[in-house]
Amino acid sequence: MKPWEVIGEIPDRNERAKKAYSALLTVTAATPDNKEYRTFSDEVKRLAEERYNMTFNNESVSTFVTAFYDAVLLYSLALNETLNDGGSELDGRAITQRMWNRQFKGMHRQSGTEIPSSFFVKLLK
Repeated sequence: MKPWEVIGEIPDRNERAKKAYSALLTVTAATPDNKEYRTFSDEVKRLAEERYNMTFNNESVSTFVTAFYDAVLLYSLALNETLNDGGSELDGRAITQRMWNRQFKGMHRQSGTEIPSSFFVKLLK
């Protein structure tokens, strides 16, 4: 893969673009490597094909999808706790406070709201 290369462009321009790309640093969320993620990923792919006629081929499901899933899961845990304690779904402050400083099992393994998600750094060469 040569993302800097433009077919039909003069070689000097492609070479300058290659040099610019050598300084590029890409930071992305690490893809979970566990059974739960693989099951979740397979289900997302199945639903995408079944409902929207979209196939992933050999692509993996975006980590943004799993992060969104974890965010909804965290919100639903806090909402259920608030309602079980007699609170209201309209009390955003109470719901949000239940989301702070807690651990829960999400797609990204054991997740916590006090620590950032795991990331890895990929250098493009």
